[in-house]
Amino acid sequence: MRYTDYGELARFSWVSTMCQIFLICLLSVAGCQAPQVVSEKGFTSLFDGQSLKGWTLLNPKGSGYSVTNLVENTSTNAVIYCAKGGGGNLMSEKQYDDFILRFDFKLTQGANNGLAIRAPMQAGSLAFDGIELQILDNSGANARYKKKLRPEQFHGAVYDVIAPERLNAQKPVGQWNTQEVTAIGRKLTVKVNGKIIINADLNSVKDPATLLKHPGILRSSGHIGFLGHNDEVYFRNIRIKELSRVELDNKTPAGFRALFNGHSLAGWRGVLAAPNNNPIRRAKLKGDLLVVAQAKADETMLAHWRVVGGELVFDGKGKSLSTGRHDYGNYELLIDW
Repeated sequence: MRYTDYGELARFSWVSTMCQIFLICLLSVAGCQAPQVVSEKGFTSLFDGQSLKGWTLLNPKGSGYSVTNLVENTSTNAVIYCAKGGGGNLMSEKQYDDFILRFDFKLTQGANNGLAIRAPMQAGSLAFDGIELQILDNSGANARYKKKLRPEQFHGAVYDVIAPERLNAQKPVGQWNTQEVTAIGRKLTVKVNGKIIINADLNSVKDPATLLKHPGILRSSGHIGFLGHNDEVYFRNIRIKELSRVELDNKTPAGFRALFNGHSLAGWRGVLAAPNNNPIRRAKLKGDLLVVAQAKADETMLAHWRVVGGELVFDGKGKSLSTGRHDYGNYELLIDW
């Protein structure tokens, strides 16, 4: 108990105080658990809710992909679905470089599908010629395939290349999941229901055998696609936000000297035609013979090499080119290609 400033006894209720403390704690916890608002500014829908407009289906299997209105809990949702026994590569007609892709997906028991990103428009396996992120019912598929799945084959994996960091982000079969894929340059992040399952640098893939098997991992742009494998899967709320690609400033690092000025072919020359493309044979050419041969080589170079937007571009139909200076010995060379 305590006394007031006027000397009167103040009655202190421990029950009331504890109730107040409990209420404050409860409000604090509720505030921490409040759903985080995710901005949708700048996103464009890839599904009009009525048709597959904007998409192309390649190598269809069974009924392929269709659009339907799915009735669930007294509400109706327009969805794209791959029926059991159906599939093929459902590809966006537009290509994308850097982006944030968001969509909802619902799986059936053991269902298997795939998400292609930066992929070519083709009917073949985009797990190799493009980049495929696995879409899979982890628990059901593990039983379906008798626990023979490799880490790089579970949901969210860069198929056969990079394994997901966690396998417990999915909701039970039959419930909708939300996925977000962010591709910025060589950085790739995948979230499922707000949990990060992939946070990778594609440049970390350095094994020669893997890169030879998966050349698509090097692609910087391409189509979005859903890759059906005969299992029933549903998609909705598909939208994308294109991101401006950060261009390299092309500044020469300290201690280096630029070989390409970004504006012209100054400092470069064509490689002499055979047999004088051999450095030893070329060194033997003197006087007018060298001048004539070099002029012809430079003419060929200018017909097939050009500068476009600060980049050195070759049409693939001519000969090689070389720096004007030939006497480089020990050196370190930096180049973006």
